[in-house]
Amino acid sequence: PLVGSVLTRGRSDKSRSDAATLLRAIALADADHHEKIVKALSELLGAGTTQAQEHATVLLLALCPTGKEHKQARGAVANQRPFKMLIRELRSTSTTLRMHASAVLDSLAADLGQNLSSIAAAGGIKPLVGLLDGASADAASEVVQTQEHAAQIVAAMAEGSDEYAASVAREGGIPLCVRLLEAGSIRAKASAAHTIRALSSRFAGQVEDSGAVEHLVRLLSSHSLDSQELAAHALTGIAAGGRKEKI
Repeated sequence: PLVGSVLTRGRSDKSRSDAATLLRAIALADADHHEKIVKALSELLGAGTTQAQEHATVLLLALCPTGKEHKQARGAVANQRPFKMLIRELRSTSTTLRMHASAVLDSLAADLGQNLSSIAAAGGIKPLVGLLDGASADAASEVVQTQEHAAQIVAAMAEGSDEYAASVAREGGIPLCVRLLEAGSIRAKASAAHTIRALSSRFAGQVEDSGAVEHLVRLLSSHSLDSQELAAHALTGIAAGGRKEKI
């Protein structure tokens, strides 16, 4: 409790940073401590100053890393239901806090299923789609990373269910993904192509009208094999969807 108090009410940024480092070391050393610290951190989200929230969120991220070998750790974080507060942080004026919150959600979304449902239930689709707007590949690093995380989650949402796909389209996800195809980072472009591929069969007309085809064709010449494959699948989906609409 004392370390958590310093994390949220410490007089200096250094004291909060030191507290976060100590909490991480304790959590990684013992499974029982990991669960208790994750619970405490989830309760600290949205508390205290912006800097305190940044420290709490980045520590939560350290305790739910990506990779199959860390699925249990991510489960421990998801079990504390931090989704609503993380999504609230996506609306923060702090670019650092938005980046860390989107990174935690991205890590949790990798497990799909229940976590995607929790993100959607907490009202996450609208702010996540909104984060696709307003950044180019040469923007500030934190803004680009936030956009990349959001784009990856939106792609998972679009592929997760027809309901989520419809929500992504309704919130303006298609034109925003087309902008990413034009000016986003390599990672954001791949996620945008993934989203368009997921939406293409049901929303072929909207996708085609948005100018996606031109950018997807260009992506076929990308140095990234994954991007090439996603672009090819998206173009196939648009063609198939178009045929359905004409029948």
